[in-house]
Amino acid sequence: MSRFHLHRGAQIDELLSFAESQRWGGTYGPDLLRRFFTEFISDPVLVFDLWDTKQRVAVGVLLDKLRNPSNDACLELIGLAAGVDARAVIIEMVRSAASVLPASRSGLQLALPDHAGLSEAELETLGLRTFYDTFEMSRDLRNAATGRSPSIRIGERSDRDAVYQLAVEAFSENPDTSMPDEKTWKDHFLASPDSVFLLWENAGKLLGYANLIVDRQQQSAEVRTLGVSKTSRQRGIGTMLLRGALSIAKAKGMVTCHLTVAVQNRSALALYEREGFIVRKTFRCYRRGRNPSET
Repeated sequence: MSRFHLHRGAQIDELLSFAESQRWGGTYGPDLLRRFFTEFISDPVLVFDLWDTKQRVAVGVLLDKLRNPSNDACLELIGLAAGVDARAVIIEMVRSAASVLPASRSGLQLALPDHAGLSEAELETLGLRTFYDTFEMSRDLRNAATGRSPSIRIGERSDRDAVYQLAVEAFSENPDTSMPDEKTWKDHFLASPDSVFLLWENAGKLLGYANLIVDRQQQSAEVRTLGVSKTSRQRGIGTMLLRGALSIAKAKGMVTCHLTVAVQNRSALALYEREGFIVRKTFRCYRRGRNPSET
């Protein structure tokens, strides 16, 4: 018998407050966390508010309104109370998520840090198979260079169609990339004052972009995405976009910048290392097919 039970009916602000104060796993800004609950799920049943007999112990959400090459929903454990057994919580979350996986999805994905503590036997029982690894990287901005290439301009709302098409092309084969549906993505494009898009164009054609998110409260920035057209790679465009993003982040008073990259994306990883980013955390993404025996 499980030591936890699911609670229903909590307000989003209550869940966000818990997640902010009891962070676990990936580094997500408050704007993105709110979107998890308001835009990236099709049904409130995909929110997992886990309690023991006395108090809330964890919050997770199964994001099913995202697109990725595997057609999977993404399970995110976004808050875990101090002193609670992460292993037991993850097991309960995976079982709960698998029981409500929408029929439109082929499976679910879950990224776990090194310290999650599940044994190979437990992973096997849950039907979780290794899918890919990611690094969470960061760098100090206090010694970052300022200025940006004249080939870069700041994106406007009118650029959303071109940026979306480039994003789809650039990341269509990346197993680690999940995007909202087209309407949701475009509706949110530059909706937040803390989001900046840097665009690299040649002869009026968009060849690359970077999306920078700033968290003024934490004085931290995130390079959310950096994409270059497949026919325009190995020309230094990604380097210039990254440097431009760091320059803007520094000018806005940010002290650090972080990003996430798939370990197998060797060219992107090499770029980030050249530009001063250091690996801070390692995550392993697992996949569970609709049936436990699926890979």
